[in-house]
Amino acid sequence: MTRDTDEIDIIDEEDKATDDALTTSWWEQLPDFIKPSYPFDLPPERLPFAQFVFTEVGAPRRCPQAACRRAGACGGGDGPPCFRADRKYLWHVLFLWWMRVYADCTDEEYEASLRAKGSPYAPDAAAKARPAKAARRRRRR
Repeated sequence: MTRDTDEIDIIDEEDKATDDALTTSWWEQLPDFIKPSYPFDLPPERLPFAQFVFTEVGAPRRCPQAACRRAGACGGGDGPPCFRADRKYLWHVLFLWWMRVYADCTDEEYEASLRAKGSPYAPDAAAKARPAKAARRRRRR
């Protein structure tokens, strides 16, 4: 028994329309600051979340602010500076953290997405940077 190809085309179009509507609805519910089209710096009320995330992924080691690099923690501020300097990758990190919190993104999916984009904040890249810093501390002692 074969299906009529016209019927299959209609079903495919209906499924596509439903998928598009669901995707649009989902995208509209996301906060503006984690969308790549957001043209501004991070909103002040989102800064504590961003500071935590940026510190966790190691953004301070690449931050243009010397105080953040020395402290090894995101100091926030206007922008914050690390976000302004590395918006492409840090936007992706913020988006994925949001997905981890609200959409059940797994750690494996998070890591795979960062690696696929060549992000310097991928867990493998962050782990490689830390041993060198620890080795320097040991040499100074």
